[in-house]
Amino acid sequence: MSSEATNVFREEVNNFMRFLQFKGSEKVRPNPVFIAVMGGHTVPGYLRDTNRSDLEILKTISNFFSVAYANRNYLNGLIYLHQISDPRLGRTRRFNIEMLKALSGEDAFRNIAIVTSMWTPDESSTEWVQQVAREEQLKEEHLAEILDGKGLLKRLKSRDSSTIDVASAKRIFKEAFEYWKNDEIALSIQHELVNELLPLNQTVAGKMLSRHLDETYQYHEVKRSGLSATLEETQVGNEGSSPEQEQDTDTILKQIRADQSAMQISLFEIHSDEKEHFMADIEARESRWRQELASREREQALREQVLSEMRAEALNRDVTIAELRRQQLEAVSQRREESNAQRQQLTIFAREQDRRIQWETRYHAQLMQQGQWREDAYKAELERTRKELEQLRADIEKRLETVNKAKRAWVGPLLQGLASGGLALTGSIISAGAFDSYPFAGSSHARFANSPAGMLCVVQ
Repeated sequence: MSSEATNVFREEVNNFMRFLQFKGSEKVRPNPVFIAVMGGHTVPGYLRDTNRSDLEILKTISNFFSVAYANRNYLNGLIYLHQISDPRLGRTRRFNIEMLKALSGEDAFRNIAIVTSMWTPDESSTEWVQQVAREEQLKEEHLAEILDGKGLLKRLKSRDSSTIDVASAKRIFKEAFEYWKNDEIALSIQHELVNELLPLNQTVAGKMLSRHLDETYQYHEVKRSGLSATLEETQVGNEGSSPEQEQDTDTILKQIRADQSAMQISLFEIHSDEKEHFMADIEARESRWRQELASREREQALREQVLSEMRAEALNRDVTIAELRRQQLEAVSQRREESNAQRQQLTIFAREQDRRIQWETRYHAQLMQQGQWREDAYKAELERTRKELEQLRADIEKRLETVNKAKRAWVGPLLQGLASGGLALTGSIISAGAFDSYPFAGSSHARFANSPAGMLCVVQ
């Protein structure tokens, strides 16, 4: 790296942005352990995102890991989730595994754990036998290099077809933590982009994507000319239906060529592009947060209105009961003033009226009591929702403060980071409840956060 490039790079690194950590998360302590989790059905990020092109995703993950590396925040390990329940290893999954190896590099294989998931819980079933066979195929055909490099292969057990065994997950995670806690690794993509300042198309991962794009281009060329039957499925076939098959072939071919040209891009240019995505993302989140708060405030206003109407109804009821009682007392007083003869004639009727008055008095008293109970219960519910709204308002204000600070602080490339001693997190780290404590041993805690590269775990 030239001295000029070194100075520019150091200047950019020294100016990187300091995000606030979100509610409930403590500052990362010295010597944390960073473990990235990628792949799998429920993990966001690279190798699973079907809404963005392969190039866009590679740019995002390259930027994420490179900014972290430039900030001297080093990964300790990487967990890749592979769904063993899939009946065959299609083209996309094969490409994902090969891209994982290209991004990592041989020197990092020791710090990779391949975790197979979605195992059937019935080990006596035919499905289990088939899954074991798939695992053997995976080991022999695609994971041999990683396993020869002392990488790990683990089975994540399931309780049923859709629920993982939490104890199994904890065991795997604890073993990986103990295995990697004293390591600091540099991925191949980090070394190539940061230390060697290579453009993306000259990195190992970039070259692999170029070959993948070439194969995809050839596939669609043959498909367009009606010769798809001559193209071997094992080399460039597609795994099932995909959005590409429903699009215009010419448009796809033009996009592939555009992606190939766009791969001649430096880390600084990648970072600039990611800034645009980042700003658009946080602005969209700001809008959603404000809409959520406005909706809750409207709901609370309706509750306040209902309480006001309940109180007005209770007041009217009290006035009605008071008027009825006054009329009843007047009737009693009038009867007392009548002559003895009339009183004797009306004794039976008067007693009946008195009994009716007493019954109505008790009845209205019960109504008043029930109305008061309902009002008290509603007031308690209203107070609870008021507190929830205040908490939501404070939470959203804190989120908005964070993203506004992020936008103000972004003055150039390589300016993003969670700088309290932790890995540089970008983009999708800004989300509600970004961190969740996950205790797995003693007083240690693993904090998980979604990131552009997948899921990041910070163990303190």
